[in-house]
Amino acid sequence: MNDTHGHTEGDRILVGLGGLMTELAPDGGLTARWGGEEFVLYLHGHDMDAAHTFAEHLRAAVQDATLGRVNVTVTVGVAEWPTRDALHHAFLHADDAMYEAKAAGRNRVIRSSATATLHPAQA
Repeated sequence: MNDTHGHTEGDRILVGLGGLMTELAPDGGLTARWGGEEFVLYLHGHDMDAAHTFAEHLRAAVQDATLGRVNVTVTVGVAEWPTRDALHHAFLHADDAMYEAKAAGRNRVIRSSATATLHPAQA
């Protein structure tokens, strides 16, 4: 975004996206920027189906929103965080799902499968 449209426009879009995510997040949801152009949203008490439904709602809302001077879409990876697993595994599963969604054409939501394979260096 910054390389194409400049830092001012990129910052405007990132602030707008963060605000929209915070506005749409259900009670107990936690939104944070996760470096670069990535965000993370923690939905406490939501199962995978509810999280996927919310992510699809968010994706559509971003597509329809005016966040800057350019059209913006999001690509979302959804993962669960079983309490028996380290938190970083949930991030890795969500990241893998996001890259799968990007490879499938972007502007979509993909949920991590229960059998998602972590890259050996990430496990």
